Amino acid sequence: MLLSETKHLDSKDVKTVLNLFKQRNFDLKLRILSKVVGTAGLNNDLLDYPDHSRDDGLIVTEIEDGGFTLLVKTYAGSDSKSSIINHSITSYFKNIKDFAIYFRQPNEPTTYKSKNNMINGAKRKKTCSAGFISSKLVKRPLNSFLLYRTTMVKAVVLLSLMDTLSTYAFGEMDMDYSDYDPTKEKMFLETLLDELTPEIAAEIDDQFQLKKFNHHLLIQIVSLLWTTETPDVKNSFFDIAKAEKEIHKNCFPEYKYRPNRGT
Repeated sequence: MLLSETKHLDSKDVKTVLNLFKQRNFDLKLRILSKVVGTAGLNNDLLDYPDHSRDDGLIVTEIEDGGFTLLVKTYAGSDSKSSIINHSITSYFKNIKDFAIYFRQPNEPTTYKSKNNMINGAKRKKTCSAGFISSKLVKRPLNSFLLYRTTMVKAVVLLSLMDTLSTYAFGEMDMDYSDYDPTKEKMFLETLLDELTPEIAAEIDDQFQLKKFNHHLLIQIVSLLWTTETPDVKNSFFDIAKAEKEIHKNCFPEYKYRPNRGT
């Protein structure tokens, strides 16, 4: 919080983001929300949810020791969006407009055009080990910090989705993040999932509101979090950045970085 003050960030916004990472019981929250605000269906008891720890559509997953892991996706050679999402619990949330940013893949073209990164001629293509890809825009390989930032921003979006259940759950348990008790919450959520009625679902749905963070503010907060990470965490991202660079080189062997110096 002291770092946020030196950057003149609103302490309330910083606290809101930090509270998201206090959450636990990810799988229970996502299952309940998939039935209430997603497309799973309230009365569908035959759903085959993927194992939480093996769900590649989740950028952040909970582990047994009470912590969580981040799934870092590279820009170059990233997996097909449809192949991941269709086998993920997140597929039930594709109908939520404000959650759409979560599904954007790192290698999808942006809406802007850079004259130094564009390859002239719409029909020209580059080859990649997987076949041919459109050469509308070739981005630089992401460095360790940008990989961290991209991952953490998506993690905040996913955690914000889970947190939409807190308004109802905390009200029922007379609890908030200042006295957060994951064990007590787990017991409540298990009962809620087993006894979820149309009336309760409607109440949760009425309270559903996905937090919208100012993107620039969120990036600033994530940048501060990077400065507080341990050397082990940073080294992990350094290693991933090396892999990203190698994958990028294999996918775009003719790529040369040409910075835009202005006209």
